[in-house]
Amino acid sequence: MLIGKVEAQLEKSPDRLLVLGVDGSGKSTWLGALATIGYEILEPTSSSRAREFRKRTATQVLDAEMIAEREDIYIDLNSDFKNLAEAKYSEGRKIATSGGELVTRVSHAVMRQTITSELSHRHHLDVAHKWIEAADQLPDSINLVHAPFSVISQRIAERQKTDTFENFWGFNSLVFLERYQRAWHEIISILEIETDVSCTKFDTDELTSAEMLSKFIESI
Repeated sequence: MLIGKVEAQLEKSPDRLLVLGVDGSGKSTWLGALATIGYEILEPTSSSRAREFRKRTATQVLDAEMIAEREDIYIDLNSDFKNLAEAKYSEGRKIATSGGELVTRVSHAVMRQTITSELSHRHHLDVAHKWIEAADQLPDSINLVHAPFSVISQRIAERQKTDTFENFWGFNSLVFLERYQRAWHEIISILEIETDVSCTKFDTDELTSAEMLSKFIESI
């Protein structure tokens, strides 16, 4: 009986699910859990082009020019992703992703704020407002995956040990990640007020994947 009830709930789960969070927040673990309940996981920036850019710029100075180049690459990848996602939706698939235009715009806005004091402290919020106003299709639901920053720092440090290009630099730097997580909390508050998108927060330091799935199913 319980299994049937859960299956009935999952049939009503959002078709378009956006998962927000910084590196080390538990996004990948949560996306893996969503895959077990029928979501197809699509990541627009998991491409050879993005990996090649990452390797090529690993030792370069992070400046406005590099941020602009990176943003242009990711926007192009998002365009390809949007077409693929629409094809999947037309087939009746449910899609979960941690990428997309909002993620690209906000991450690069926060990085610009990180390297210069010339931008308004509301710059990332202005970017989010513009995305809300211009979006032709908002997600059905947004999950913000987060953790105390001390926990995120520890996770990133552990990851460095197994990945040559994983280091406290650029978009993996601790100063950026701390600002970025704070920005997502602020933006989620805006989305809850200004849109009909269902927003749920998960603290991955307090909840296991199983507990998160239970909370997710209950919220449908």
